[in-house]
Amino acid sequence: MAIANISPVARSVEYTIPDTRAGDPVLGADLGTAVFRLIATDDRGQEGWDDFKWSLQLNAAIDVQFTGDFSPVRRIGAGFTAPVSVSSTFEYQFFVDDIPGDIQPLGFTAIDGGAGGIAADRNIMPSASTDLARLAVLFGDEVFSSPYFTVRPHAQFGDAPPVVALTAPQAGAGLVGGTTVAVAWTTSDDVALRSFDL
Repeated sequence: MAIANISPVARSVEYTIPDTRAGDPVLGADLGTAVFRLIATDDRGQEGWDDFKWSLQLNAAIDVQFTGDFSPVRRIGAGFTAPVSVSSTFEYQFFVDDIPGDIQPLGFTAIDGGAGGIAADRNIMPSASTDLARLAVLFGDEVFSSPYFTVRPHAQFGDAPPVVALTAPQAGAGLVGGTTVAVAWTTSDDVALRSFDL
């Protein structure tokens, strides 16, 4: 019971919220979710009630940073680590930003607060050949992304990525809205070209 025997003519009270968070001084083991229930009792002992749910806020703004080195080329099918600056359990997602709308979830993974990251055999790099791959974690209804990194097939596969070069329009050209512009390119591949996306 937070407050008992409130006057029957009262229509409001002031209440000091107890700090029920524990653990990490920033994040806490939990955010103290609870329910307030106001119970009205009449002269015959009958009760009516209403309630609402509330949660304690964080002491500080959330800031999740990927702390690993993202400069090496990742290989398809290889294990990888992704240490972050906050100790928690995250849902990881894998984005390829040169494929619009492409999201490949990697599932839920426990993170060691950036100290050692996750075991390399827990996450396997998905199939993609791109320079615009990134990882993201979802935390506190916000998305935190890693730097961009490169993913390529293993060299043993013997399949080099295609080479493409835009020839028109010229870099830095001024274009007028509502007009038609020819876009041209040259390309080659050591096996075969399947499609282009503009």
